[in-house]
Amino acid sequence: MALSNRMLRCGRKQEYAFEVVSLLLRRRQAAHFILVLLLAAHTTAVAYNIFAHSPTVNEPAHLAAGLAFWHLGRLDLYEVNPPFVRCVAALPILLIDHEVDWAAYRADARSRSEFAVGADLVHRNAGTFYVMLFIARLSCLPFTIIGAVTCYAWASDLSSRTSGLLAATLWCTCPNILGYSATLFPDSHASAVTVAAAYLFWKWLRNPSWPNVVVGGIVLGIADLCKFTTLGCIPAFLVSWLVYRLAHGNLKTMKCTLIDCSMMMTRLLVALAVVNAGYLFEGTLQPLSRYKLRSEFSRNLAPPPVQGSVASEQERTALTTFAECLQHFPIPLPQSYIRGMDSQQVDFENYGRPFFMAGRWSETGFFSYYIYALTVKTPTAGIFLFALACARRVGAFSGPHSLADDIALLSPAFTILLIASVKTGINEHFRYILQVLPFGYVFIASACFGRTKRSRRLPLTLQRFYNYAQYIPRFLVVWFVVSSIWVFPHSLSYFNELVGGPRNGRFHLLGTAIDCGQDHFYVEQWLKTQPAQDCFVALFAFRSPASLLQSCATCDELASNAHGALSSVIVSANILGGMPIPVETAYGVCEFYWNDLNIRIGRDPRPLTYSTLLTE
Repeated sequence: MALSNRMLRCGRKQEYAFEVVSLLLRRRQAAHFILVLLLAAHTTAVAYNIFAHSPTVNEPAHLAAGLAFWHLGRLDLYEVNPPFVRCVAALPILLIDHEVDWAAYRADARSRSEFAVGADLVHRNAGTFYVMLFIARLSCLPFTIIGAVTCYAWASDLSSRTSGLLAATLWCTCPNILGYSATLFPDSHASAVTVAAAYLFWKWLRNPSWPNVVVGGIVLGIADLCKFTTLGCIPAFLVSWLVYRLAHGNLKTMKCTLIDCSMMMTRLLVALAVVNAGYLFEGTLQPLSRYKLRSEFSRNLAPPPVQGSVASEQERTALTTFAECLQHFPIPLPQSYIRGMDSQQVDFENYGRPFFMAGRWSETGFFSYYIYALTVKTPTAGIFLFALACARRVGAFSGPHSLADDIALLSPAFTILLIASVKTGINEHFRYILQVLPFGYVFIASACFGRTKRSRRLPLTLQRFYNYAQYIPRFLVVWFVVSSIWVFPHSLSYFNELVGGPRNGRFHLLGTAIDCGQDHFYVEQWLKTQPAQDCFVALFAFRSPASLLQSCATCDELASNAHGALSSVIVSANILGGMPIPVETAYGVCEFYWNDLNIRIGRDPRPLTYSTLLTE
């Protein structure tokens, strides 16, 4: 009994110490000072990743497409992604000497000439391309800072500044944010702008004002210029508005409803104007009949006039009239925006490569791919924190007002996840759902670290349990941070403890989820210590660095290698996992399946980095 009382007093002291810290953080200056320190540490970590990792598989093409806008005013390179991020990245490159060869440029979206132009960009600026890429990456640092500040502000408004700091901590230490924020892939940068747009909409729900409508519309338009899936936020906003107004009883008068509708329509119009301005109003209000849409989905949206027999002449006339009206309806979006979505849909319909998940291959993809990817690519502590947050929300339900806030917070994430899951045509890129993460982090921080009311009169056993249960979310946050730091700087290849960490990642997901060509510098350092003409290098990358190609065996030499003719073989985790990828070597480009070669080599590979494996 005495021991129990002593443990209870100890628990109370620790609880009071945490409450003292919480009181200090309630002071705005102290919280903002800690936030600045957190942002400084996060920026330093991302900057380190920027310089530590080689060009990823698509970055030269992204940079070339951004330069095409500033040099030629053209936006049809890399149309499958909106142009904002790559244009921001390419802007500082105009201040340094560089050469661009546009001979490979083709206006036809089917040619995907951005990759050829990117290859020429690397070739013509061989001595300075890395400097150009690093500058372009650094110019995107403000995006991740916006994401951290928005997470802090939203969680602080929902709960307290302590919750805000914890939400910012989850964002700043998330391995996926640390990894992708250091690249030109638009996904992490779009996540930051998307959560900012959703936060401004939630602020408008609580306190409607016209300045918020204008600013929120601008931010929403910029988010749409970063990634197409941001369009999924629009139906989520409508659902959030309806639930929020019903919960607060603000739909009782027609006047309030009309004012709200006019404000939301204005927000959408402002966002639409920003999207058109981002594309320089190229082809805006063109009728659908002038588009040469290639995807089956797009053709189904605009069917030709009805032919053949129908039930009656009136039905045939009505259907034909509707089809003609649809064909001649002016689309209030830029031409490149529509073509880009159509080209992306073509990739979803005809990608031409099987997909891998948890030891299984599929030609058509997996509906559960992104759910599974979240399970293995998110820190295990983050999964437990989300489950705990849901449990605390259910256990401490405080009425429809709290539910409305949660729906406004989580509905954009749910919509984006649903859209990505339905599109099973490309299951190689976990980064497609990075926009989901900040909403989850804000929800976790506000639910697990918010102010909760409890009775002071509890039995001794329940009091002891309550005191120690308070440390569970704090322990999980520490676990989350340590798990990310443990893998850093190889954050792009992060896999959590549930699957044995990144060493076992290739048994669960392939593609850019584990390797997008980011570890060439580490391979280059290792090769400098090895004898020349004695190894084979097969990397998953846009273009291998020249230094890696000076000491490579040919594919034929590797195929005929009988148990040890080559002292070492360096191979990408994607190729080792079975993806048939064209590999550039010093002797040309070859395509092979590793499973056939692995039998002849007869050695188990070990990780050189988490994305690149080595046999010796």
